[in-house]
Amino acid sequence: MFVNSWSLADFFLQASNESVHVDKIIQEFGKVIQYFWQRRLKEIFPAKKVTVEIGDEIMGENGLTVTVYQE
Repeated sequence: MFVNSWSLADFFLQASNESVHVDKIIQEFGKVIQYFWQRRLKEIFPAKKVTVEIGDEIMGENGLTVTVYQE
């Protein structure tokens, strides 16, 4: 199994807007990423079981994290 994980806050490392520090906005961003990545992966790999998961500190990442793996 191959796993990728990213801290959602890392998408905004150079952001100057204070909204990136609002937990609710980061959570909603995570839901959007999860939804579209899952749809795209099903489109590209229809025969594979690929999961896009959102959670806290997955695989040692900081804060809310998105991970993608094949079951």
